[in-house]
Amino acid sequence: MTYKTAAVTANRRTIFAQTLPRAQAAAERFKRGGEPGLQELLDDPIMHRLLASDGVTRDHLLALIDDVKARLEAA
Repeated sequence: MTYKTAAVTANRRTIFAQTLPRAQAAAERFKRGGEPGLQELLDDPIMHRLLASDGVTRDHLLALIDDVKARLEAA
């Protein structure tokens, strides 16, 4: 195993270890018919990576949500 492969594997294990408890809690909630809240979604490390890959920051997303909410309330 090369250094790069070892680093990628270690990084994946870290992400998995961070995400597993949240995923298990979400699975239990879904079994009961619930859904995660926006704050919980935005706190998820996978969401951080998804936003970053799209070039979107958390603040930009929250600003967009606030803008859409205000437009819907005004309509």
